[in-house]
Amino acid sequence: MLRFESALDALLFAGELQRRIIAKNEKRLQLRIGIHVGDVVERGGDVLGDTVNIASRLVGASSPSGICISQQTYDQVKSKLPYRIDEVGEATLKHLKGPIKLYKVILGEIEGRKLGEHENKRIAVLPLHNLSNDLRDVYFADGITEEVITTLANLPGLGVIARGSVMKYREEMKRISEIASELDVDVVLEGSVRKAGNKVRITSQLIDGKTEELLWSGIYDAEMTDLFALQAEIAGKIASFPETKGS
Repeated sequence: MLRFESALDALLFAGELQRRIIAKNEKRLQLRIGIHVGDVVERGGDVLGDTVNIASRLVGASSPSGICISQQTYDQVKSKLPYRIDEVGEATLKHLKGPIKLYKVILGEIEGRKLGEHENKRIAVLPLHNLSNDLRDVYFADGITEEVITTLANLPGLGVIARGSVMKYREEMKRISEIASELDVDVVLEGSVRKAGNKVRITSQLIDGKTEELLWSGIYDAEMTDLFALQAEIAGKIASFPETKGS
């Protein structure tokens, strides 16, 4: 049993854990994961209560190497995950009063696209521009850049240019097509970071390396305490980019 501060953190961890096990083709290890949200009672270094019991029953409802979640969990993560989530329907679980609605997380697809479709794709993540008045926030922007690169590097079938090869483009003013040609990538991610007090706004744009066509863009506002979840969400959204023309 693992306990997380948020449903999103739990789902991101569970999804990455299952995907890594599947990627290693480890047939001897097939986990079933169940996730539920609610209050718990702490006692003697342990946690107890209905929330724990329901999560335990969801494990039994999960398929091997799958993730089964409750309605309460779904309500909190439905618009934040890169994975598709399908409704299973209502089920009556052992020792629970009445049926509950169940959902399963589809790890083989990212927002309806098969992971295999990203095979041989190469992406360069350019240093995010610091738009804050404080020059010290340049280091903060670089940290976000590095986190996104690291997260994307863990996605199967996606080639990510190393941080050291892209940092020089913070100062060099070049067209996206030139950068893509120099780094031999299909798409380029660029964006900016604006930090004010305890709040941060991150904008990002995914651009076709040949045509310079805008493929996807996003704006993310968050409290500094949610940065890890934010970074994972951005990487998940980027991972669902459409095929570039001519590929």
